[in-house]
Amino acid sequence: MGRPKLDRIVLQARVAKDTPDKLKAMALELGYQYGADGNTGKFLDAIASLPVEEIQKLLCQSKVI
Repeated sequence: MGRPKLDRIVLQARVAKDTPDKLKAMALELGYQYGADGNTGKFLDAIASLPVEEIQKLLCQSKVI
């Protein structure tokens, strides 16, 4: 019997060349790990599960927006 299918989709986005590596590094630093790399999928799921106000507050603190 094969492994169970995950309820996942593939997300494609145009980002800066270094963004994927930065996301992997952030994911790994925060404990979202897949093998030796950061698990960007679970990391993005965690971000998406936050309330919009919380994300806005975090971005304002880091002076991104």
